[in-house]
Amino acid sequence: MELRRAHPEPLPRVRENFEDTLDLLDLYPLGGLFRLSGLGQHELLGERVALARLQAYWRLFGLDLAGLKVRLYTGLSLEAGNTYFEDTPITADSSCTVGRSGSAR
Repeated sequence: MELRRAHPEPLPRVRENFEDTLDLLDLYPLGGLFRLSGLGQHELLGERVALARLQAYWRLFGLDLAGLKVRLYTGLSLEAGNTYFEDTPITADSSCTVGRSGSAR
């Protein structure tokens, strides 16, 4: 097994909507792959979003066959975040935490 590279994510992301009136299109979605992976796509909606993510992956091996490159990677991610409305404070206790690991080609 050859451990090659880790891929750190940027700092936590926070978005906030400053509109006085809101409709469904003004809400920020959260949920789905690499945006709280344990939840369904856009399962959470809110005026404010906080998301922190730590990811790492490593190449296990690579194979070149007649110009076809096959690579096998393994990795893990840890995600924490939630959506909030104006009157809800953003705290660490109110965040959803998701961790996952796996392999991909």
